[in-house]
Amino acid sequence: AALLVVCSYVVAENARALRETNFRFFEDLAAAAPLDSLILLAETTHRLWPDLFDASLRGVRRPDIARPGALALSLPTIKGKHGVALCLHKREACAVGPVTEEDMEWMRLFAEDNKAHERRMARVREEGGRGMARPRPSRSGC
Repeated sequence: AALLVVCSYVVAENARALRETNFRFFEDLAAAAPLDSLILLAETTHRLWPDLFDASLRGVRRPDIARPGALALSLPTIKGKHGVALCLHKREACAVGPVTEEDMEWMRLFAEDNKAHERRMARVREEGGRGMARPRPSRSGC
């Protein structure tokens, strides 16, 4: 039976621990989820989407799972919310076309936003926490 997994407002808060394990939780989740499962992530930021997508891809491609699959990717917006959600649909490999160049461009922009955020946070730590203003919206328009 297919699953619907919703992760909302837990990823950014646990980003450090997720990075330390190379996002293994999401790799294992994608590996264990039955075909036709949906994984929906609604967060305060899109900056971690590339890492989560890569980990999930590793999961559906692992040789130790009984039925490897593929991921269909979509980046929906939620009415009344600022930002972009991440929706991954685990399907049979033959049922999923390649991820579009447009989707990959969004992932590149999200990764750039994350690097810029990490640089800002490093400066803030060096300054002893001063200047903790909220970052401006990303250049990606999300």
